[in-house]
Amino acid sequence: MERAWVNSAPVQGGEGPLSTPQTGMGMTTDPDGCPTPVLWGRQAEALAAALERELPPPLWARVVELVAAVEDHAIQVTIAEGDDRVARVLAYFPGILPAWHAVSAYLEQESLAR
Repeated sequence: MERAWVNSAPVQGGEGPLSTPQTGMGMTTDPDGCPTPVLWGRQAEALAAALERELPPPLWARVVELVAAVEDHAIQVTIAEGDDRVARVLAYFPGILPAWHAVSAYLEQESLAR
């Protein structure tokens, strides 16, 4: 899965459907403001679909923006925790740090290429 970057611009709402796709880390909506299929999991997708039917488009746009912000924060916290864990492990092997950076960069590049 390709890593999406934080989109700091707010979701644009207004009368009718959203005019452009909105993204957050791992979150994309189509021009109608609907999450891409299977993005949130089946239960959350069903809940979102029901909520979207009940809300006016500008309010739905704000809900999507909120979900993206919460998801962005959760991902940032998870990444920071993983980085801290790796740093603690690497502290036991001070000479391996340059090799680790090379291997890590290679593996990340390979996973993004798929």
